[in-house]
Amino acid sequence: MDCQRKNILSPKKGFTLVELLIVVALIIIFVVLTIPFGINIYRSESIESETRMIASVMERARSYAVSGREDSDWGVKFFHEEKEYEFFKGSEYAQTDYNQRFKFSYGLEIQGIETVVFERFTGKPTVTGTDHGMVLSLEASDIGETSATIRGELTTMDGEESVDVYFNWGQDDDLSDPTSTTPETLIEPIIFDYELTDLNSDTTYYFRAVVIKGEEEIEGEIISFSTLKEITPPSVTTNAATSIDENSAVLNANLTDMGNDSSVDVSFEYSANSNLSDSSTVGADTLTNTETFNHSLSGLDPDTTYYFRAMATNSAGTTNGTILNFTTNPEITSPSVTTNSATSIDENSAVLNGNLTDMGGDSSVTVSFEYSTNSNLSDASTVGIDAL
Repeated sequence: MDCQRKNILSPKKGFTLVELLIVVALIIIFVVLTIPFGINIYRSESIESETRMIASVMERARSYAVSGREDSDWGVKFFHEEKEYEFFKGSEYAQTDYNQRFKFSYGLEIQGIETVVFERFTGKPTVTGTDHGMVLSLEASDIGETSATIRGELTTMDGEESVDVYFNWGQDDDLSDPTSTTPETLIEPIIFDYELTDLNSDTTYYFRAVVIKGEEEIEGEIISFSTLKEITPPSVTTNAATSIDENSAVLNANLTDMGNDSSVDVSFEYSANSNLSDSSTVGADTLTNTETFNHSLSGLDPDTTYYFRAMATNSAGTTNGTILNFTTNPEITSPSVTTNSATSIDENSAVLNGNLTDMGGDSSVTVSFEYSTNSNLSDASTVGIDAL
């Protein structure tokens, strides 16, 4: 429940469970100050009729649950702004084919309850909302790593000229040993808050709003929030370059840790200097998961050693990977070859000879001979093809 009175009177014997929910958990407000006496009597009877209607709907939900109908819990949800309530199937409110909505009549207003769910087979009710509409605990806001703002709402002065409000908070889910904020005096219904600081990161805290009315303390429901994980700099690994050619290469890296941040900016820097002076930054990208990333370089000088590293940046800072290097391949030029004199010449045969004197910087060279009976080698035949 949103609120709990510490001094609730015991009801008279003979009330059914549904009647208790109606009488104790529901507060029916009915304004009659300006209504003629005769109409008052009529509307008083209407209130009784409306109450019986609400009770019948809740009793239907309870009986459905006890009988295990559709193997489900059943409940009733109240819509305060619309002044309506809805019969539904399930352990929590959802739109299904079983839903049936009703509208309050005769100016009635229900306060102090949001949802009643009856447990399957046992019929045990779970009531959410408030048993006193005076104070609500609201969801925390501005949640950070070490801070958060807890909020409450004073919904009515309940006849008081002023009341004091404060919060209980702590790490126990039942707030058995809470820390209390300094009371604040309010003179009108309003949302109030308190900023908590010096909290632990990645930790669940619990709180509730409390209003002091005379000698009575009315407590809102206990609400929880979790501080964010501490953001640390990301981790990145520089991997060896691949696909190295005379004018190009692929830089590789692996983002191994996001540092608990939602995104990390990654890139590479490279230079012909071992200390990465005069470096260029390339491959800028934003990653939302740990993964490998790469960037293709082009326009490099042949037969040149380059140095590079990966970089990763999040809201906590920048991490640089290890500096690695690669050397581009030499520039490929035409090979050099010498034709040597033929040997083992016979009437029908001869051995052609040659010498490959320069590979031209390439890793392999294909060699062959061409020969002909014409001095300009027209109509020549190609023989002896081989790869060296």
